[in-house]
Amino acid sequence: MIKEPMKMLPVIGRLRDYGVATVRADYDGGGDSGEINQITFLDVNDNEIAANLKSAGLEDYIHDIIEAATNDACGDWVNNDGGYGHVNIHLDTCEVDCAFYQRTVEEHDWNCDLFK
Repeated sequence: MIKEPMKMLPVIGRLRDYGVATVRADYDGGGDSGEINQITFLDVNDNEIAANLKSAGLEDYIHDIIEAATNDACGDWVNNDGGYGHVNIHLDTCEVDCAFYQRTVEEHDWNCDLFK
């Protein structure tokens, strides 16, 4: 999923120093645009970590990695009706999972006589 996993190595140790076990990012898009809405850092018990990781320079770095991962693995989530989902990076196992939900529209054409 992450094409260049070596980019994660420098930051994994720093995130672990803050007690981070999982990085979760929610994304949403449509109409040719999309964004990573929220990045949440979780401890081993899935509790949100309140440390200011943005000032440590970690949040922006993770944002870029997750944006690349969603573009590579989560389908076409920004075009037409788009899609949404989340990405989890599990630091202890170095595994990434992605949930992707694509919005679709179906069109039907009925030809009927309403005045019969």
